[in-house]
Amino acid sequence: MRRLPHPLVCVCCVLGAGVLAAAVVAAPALAGGKRYSLTVSTHVLPAAGGTIQVVADVPVGRVAGRPDCYLWWTSRAIDGGADQDASGPIDCHNGSAVMTATLPPNFAVKARKFRIVFAAWYGDRPDIRGHLTVLERGRPPLPTTPVRNWAGYVAIGQGFEDVGGDFDVAAVNCAPAATTVSSQWVGFDGYDDKTVEQDGVEMDCVNGAPRYYAWYEMFGDPALNGGYAVALPTSSYPVAPGDAMGVGVSPPDRFDGYVWSFVIYDDNANWTFVTKVPAPDPPPEVSSAEWIVELPTTSTSSLLSDFGTAAFTDANADTGGPSEPISIFAHRTMEIDPTGPVLAAPGRLTNTTKDSSFTVAWQGSG
Repeated sequence: MRRLPHPLVCVCCVLGAGVLAAAVVAAPALAGGKRYSLTVSTHVLPAAGGTIQVVADVPVGRVAGRPDCYLWWTSRAIDGGADQDASGPIDCHNGSAVMTATLPPNFAVKARKFRIVFAAWYGDRPDIRGHLTVLERGRPPLPTTPVRNWAGYVAIGQGFEDVGGDFDVAAVNCAPAATTVSSQWVGFDGYDDKTVEQDGVEMDCVNGAPRYYAWYEMFGDPALNGGYAVALPTSSYPVAPGDAMGVGVSPPDRFDGYVWSFVIYDDNANWTFVTKVPAPDPPPEVSSAEWIVELPTTSTSSLLSDFGTAAFTDANADTGGPSEPISIFAHRTMEIDPTGPVLAAPGRLTNTTKDSSFTVAWQGSG
């Protein structure tokens, strides 16, 4: 039923009107021929943000008759954003001081620029001034694969052990007497092989009336409902538009033996469904993880339901360690494009702490 037919960061150090394309900046000589320098710890910051360190090497001892030395600095987004965390003042009597600043996530395609302002006091006024301009990378556009019936994100690799995600059930807009189909799910495989292990929610229109239900599936395994989806009875597991759902799939491990695990829960209706399915032979490859809105292949309709916008949050997977967001893995987007116009397409990854959320927008029924 369901089957699939970071530019680098530049660091520029700025002192007065001069720009040096290097991580180390040497200042003009001070009194007595002494010099200072600034060294930035890294040239590359990920789209998820990160911490940089600046090491300031300053002359020790008396300079122009002033024995005290303190550093102060701040970092400001040149594109108009807010100041970022920075440390200071710092005592630099030993001739060296380490300063740290945390730059925020940037999931836009365009890089953001931050200017770090440095000053050292040898008494009551700054004798040393300097700037470091840091470009934090944005996220480059991902390649998009047009496919017959999937829209969303796929992580590609080997050895996945869990996949999960949350979403609110999208409300479908049903035209009079129309029969249309759509589903939202997470799972494994199907990107470049012939099985899919998945669970999620159906959002259909049947003769103009909306219909919602949860399901799980081992596509390609004839031992489970002939290889097609198993619908959960709505009397025990009701689903309504707007319900906050959580879904997850786990392949066999040393604790569960030779069984697959499927979990679905509905926070609004206050139910949880858990089941275990014997692993087929040969076992699925588990070579990709997906977060998808689908135009299912059914005998009743080939039209995609108007679901408006469907959103995934906390989309994650793991390969034996902690759960990680989509961008940790090699990944790409997919849009539903069966024969011509695009019917549904995903937006960019977003989240304030990790890029594990995105939306899929309906564009047409086909």
